[in-house]
Amino acid sequence: MEPVLKAVVTLSVQEPISNVTLRANATDLVELNDTAIFTCSVSSGTSLSYRWLNGSSEVTASDRVRLGGGNSTLTIISVTRYDEGPFRCEVINGISNGTSQPIGLNVRYGPSNLTMMVVPEMTIGHTAYKTGSDITLSCSAQSKPAVSYKWRFNGTFLNEQSPQLSLQNTRENQTGSYACLAYNNVTLRYATTSTMIKIVEPISAVSLNRDGKPPILDQSFTLRCEVTGPVDYIHWLMNGQLISLNNRTFFSTGNKTMVINPIQLSDNGEYLCEAFNAVSNLTSMTYKLVVNCEYYKS
Repeated sequence: MEPVLKAVVTLSVQEPISNVTLRANATDLVELNDTAIFTCSVSSGTSLSYRWLNGSSEVTASDRVRLGGGNSTLTIISVTRYDEGPFRCEVINGISNGTSQPIGLNVRYGPSNLTMMVVPEMTIGHTAYKTGSDITLSCSAQSKPAVSYKWRFNGTFLNEQSPQLSLQNTRENQTGSYACLAYNNVTLRYATTSTMIKIVEPISAVSLNRDGKPPILDQSFTLRCEVTGPVDYIHWLMNGQLISLNNRTFFSTGNKTMVINPIQLSDNGEYLCEAFNAVSNLTSMTYKLVVNCEYYKS
């Protein structure tokens, strides 16, 4: 008698998915401080698989992103401003699928990328502003919520608490370091940036005069460059050419005085001095030097 073969059929009965729900441990978070935990659940359904979406992009595991509980939980460690979502979970089995309502995160951050702009900008070739200038300093930062601002001048807090600090009709005593401080009262973080502002009085007059006796051959002769206003440096010119130090020509008192000793007939010519500071330069009238071959008698 031949053996009877029996077929065993195993039926897998799946329950349809219903009511996909997404929950978050918190939605108001601070960048780099807090961790977001999402939990996806269903009212019914078996043989479930989960897929996570951030906007239209699928979320995958990484150093900061963890999937657990059979992928039913999503954990984002040290959230950033780019983790705001909206997040959704999609649940699938062999006979049905469902997607949760989205949840967005409110990630507070900053201040970051704090910058300061100064208007007007420094003109080419100058490193300072003229007295009387109107200058506006403006600060901006990336922050959520918006930051509050404070200003310091040479380390001392000013009364201004807006993003702009206006300096009107400036004087030399306003030269110094200006710092902008930005504060986020939710993240409790500060940022600061600073700039140097230099205010300089322009040179208003330059004159070239003889100091002492007139030019007498083989004796010492002195010219003095007299400047009204602050001076950074002085140039001397003879017949349009820059005069440099040599064995008969000496400069003193910050180049304000030129001594030729002994003076020679070759020193005859037209002399100028030109004074410079950070915001201006001015040239004297010409001094015509004629060397006298006779000794001066008073």
